[in-house]
Amino acid sequence: MTFNFNPMTGELVDEFSRLSQFTLMEMGHGILVGVKIELQDQLGDRIHIIGAADRIDPHPRRGSRALVFAVINTIAITVIAGVTDTVDVGDPSLWDRDPFSGDVEDGILYGRGTSDMKGGVASSVYAGGLIKKRGIPDDVTLLVTATVQEEDCDGLCWQYIVNEDGLRETAAGCDSVRTWHLDVSNRPEVEAVVKTAESELGPIERVYGCAAIQPTALLLDQDPDEIHRVMNINYGGVVNVSLATLPRLLERGRGELINFSSIAGWIPTLHFGAYNASKFASVAFTEVLYHENRGKGVHISCVCPPKVDTPLVAQATSKPKILETGPPAMKPGVVLDAIDRAVDRGKFWVFPGMPAQAGWRLRRFFPSLMWKIDHDAEGF
Repeated sequence: MTFNFNPMTGELVDEFSRLSQFTLMEMGHGILVGVKIELQDQLGDRIHIIGAADRIDPHPRRGSRALVFAVINTIAITVIAGVTDTVDVGDPSLWDRDPFSGDVEDGILYGRGTSDMKGGVASSVYAGGLIKKRGIPDDVTLLVTATVQEEDCDGLCWQYIVNEDGLRETAAGCDSVRTWHLDVSNRPEVEAVVKTAESELGPIERVYGCAAIQPTALLLDQDPDEIHRVMNINYGGVVNVSLATLPRLLERGRGELINFSSIAGWIPTLHFGAYNASKFASVAFTEVLYHENRGKGVHISCVCPPKVDTPLVAQATSKPKILETGPPAMKPGVVLDAIDRAVDRGKFWVFPGMPAQAGWRLRRFFPSLMWKIDHDAEGF
């Protein structure tokens, strides 16, 4: 990487040089064993020193860590993303200089990753400091991310930013609400959070298994990995939460397990194949689970709402036209009220509102009609 020096770039070069001196093991590259987080700690220290952030979140994740720092105001959000690992150096003897020296000579910085991606992270950290010092508009929040294990953890910073801030907003002003961030598709993480929750708060009385994603596409156009991810979260999450909590409820002979499926677990539609499959599986799993454990003091329900007014709808990026038909999205409170009534009456199935109930009946008795409605809406 080559620089034209001036007083400002002199400080930036120091950041580049400091960062380029970290080895692959310290940086936690995904292809190596034994991930370390020294670099994350050093970045955190530098961010504090240059005054680049209002908040720093070191986010643990499966032995790696995603560092997120923010210059916080409101409304608009700008994100600079960086990765702190690089590919291997190969045979060090083939290098003219130590790949981790961070040497600067004649305006050139030498070292592995000075341009990809250590250099990008150093620039982002320094830019955050400059923006913070010079001021940022009142309606803008700047986020800078620095992640390790790019191959295994790509996108997790974004997931963390969205989910963690959403949890904070949900819990704001409610002293009795506690939040934990986890991946419901990871069984050990789910079990650990359940154990921690009960040790800190006491026995769990009611469980809601409702984590889900809803990326849409025609099945042959959808990334196979995305299809599997939908199943792992929507169905795998229901399985993991149920298996981590139900034995505890059964041992005490009381409590309630509320698993969320969807009317999409009964009515397949174009563009929603992956989501449909995950919800059909959740319906079958929860129904069998109920019959295997009925009469043991624990209430189990399966909730199958229609379209609900939540951010999940925005994930339907292929723009299925079927979403433009029918009644408006149901408010979440209506779904929760329906669940409470079902629990009070000892009912297993929960179909909130007339649209869900009518849709279930139409699919059962007139499946061809339901497909005609869907094909007409999509135009093919």
